[in-house]
Parts: sequence; structure tokens; C-alpha cells
Amino acid sequence: MALERTQRSKMFLYLFIIIVMIGTLFPFYWIINMSLQNNIELYDVPPHFVPPHPTLQNFKSVLFQQRGTMKFYEAVFNTLIVSFITMLICVFVGSITGYALARLKTKWGIYLLFGLIGTQMVPPLTDLIPLYVIFSRWLGLVDTKAALIIGYTGWLLPISVWILYGYFQTIPKDLEDAARIDGCGRMKALFRIVMPLSAPGLAATAIYVFISSTNEFLFAMIFTSTHRSMTIPVALADMVGKYQIRYGDMTAGAVIAAIFPVVIALIFQKYLVKGLTAGGVKG
Repeated sequence: MALERTQRSKMFLYLFIIIVMIGTLFPFYWIINMSLQNNIELYDVPPHFVPPHPTLQNFKSVLFQQRGTMKFYEAVFNTLIVSFITMLICVFVGSITGYALARLKTKWGIYLLFGLIGTQMVPPLTDLIPLYVIFSRWLGLVDTKAALIIGYTGWLLPISVWILYGYFQTIPKDLEDAARIDGCGRMKALFRIVMPLSAPGLAATAIYVFISSTNEFLFAMIFTSTHRSMTIPVALADMVGKYQIRYGDMTAGAVIAAIFPVVIALIFQKYLVKGLTAGGVKG
């Protein structure tokens, strides 16, 4: 009886996992399915669960046809630039700050850590109006990539510091002490000893920052308006017109937008999990 109950429990567990996987993956399948149908087939009732006549016309249209003042590939280029620069800044500054907080024990360190995480509790909408005034009147950065990079860095840097702080705490301090006995300074020990050992944490931080920057919509919608700085989420939203919605172009653009985060997450998933969970358990 006990064996039967165990097998029955496993069966229900597997069934639950399958249902969750279907619910998670079906929206992605449906977007790909719609992107491969022409404009007539998209409006058929009932809808097609498999493209009757698969076509790449939507991808050609969204990538190379002019949409107002821009082409979609310009938004892809803008997104990659903004996300990559934001990632570099957050990883570099976050690693130095996280290392300092993990190794240089001061009475203010814990307050700084909680102050950083406290910034994430402020609703983003409350920051937009003062930031827009500063960027438009004082700095003249509205509708520039620099505005997005500054905004994304301010948003993602505290989380980067926390992730790397937790990871640096898992690295034995004895390794640095041995390096310093051999003549390494603190910064030299950081870059030659600690950084190579922190590759999973650095990779997790880089992936998190890159994907978050790529997917961000609200800040980009407020601070961009032309092809000079418009990102993928804003370009996709711009496809919703007053009298029609270009579903084919939107789904093709969504597939293109998903390629970069999905590929990066699949390649570095083991580093992502290890880096995000490091420091969560002592011993």
C-alpha cells in the first residue's frame, strides 16, 4: 500500500509539472505560431494552432520596412547598446561595492546595504516626474541612450551589489590573505584571486541586468520618442495603431526580442542559478 501511495503521489507530481510546463510554454508557442501566419490567416475563426502556410513575411516586414521614423532593427540595435553598457557598469561598480561591503566591516556597512535594498521599495512611478524634469531641463538627455543607461543603472545597481555581496561572502578570506602575504595589494587580490572565483556570481549579475534592461518598458516609453533611442518594448507598443493592430508584425518582433534573453539564459543558466542562490545558506 505504501508503495502504491508513493507511485500515485509521483504520478500526480509529474502531471502537475506537465500542466505547469504547458501553461508556461504555450504563450511562447502561440507567439511563434502567429508570427508564421499571414495577415488573412491571423483573423481566421477558429484560429490555427499550426500555421497552414508558414511564411517569414512578418519577419521581413518588421525588420526592414519603414515604420514612421524608424525601422525595427534600429530598436534592436539601441536595446543591445543600452543593455550592454548598463550591464558593464552594474557588474564593475557592483563588484567593487559588494566586495568592499563584504570585506571591509564597518558599522555603516549594514545600513548602506539596507539603504540600497530600500531603494527598490520605492514605486518607479514616483521617480519618473522628477527624473524627467532633471533630464529635460537641466541635462538635456531626453530621447537619448544616455538617459536610459543612467536610469537603468540607478534601478539595477542596488540589486547587483546585493547579489555580488552575497557571493563574495562565500569565498574564503584565507585565499586573499595568502595572496597579500605574497605581495598582492587588496585591489590586485580582488582582480586576480576573487574575481576569477566569482565567475558564477558575475555571470548571474550580468544576465539579470541585461535581461531586465532589455525588457524594461515604462522608463523607455517616457524618455524616448524617436529612432535615436527607442528600444524594442517601445517599438512593439508603437505597432498598436489607432485603427488597427499589426498582430503579425508584433508577434514577429516579440520572437526577435525573445531570442537574446533566451539564448543567454540557456547558455549560462547554471551560473545564473548558482550565482543568485549563493550566500543564501551558510555552512
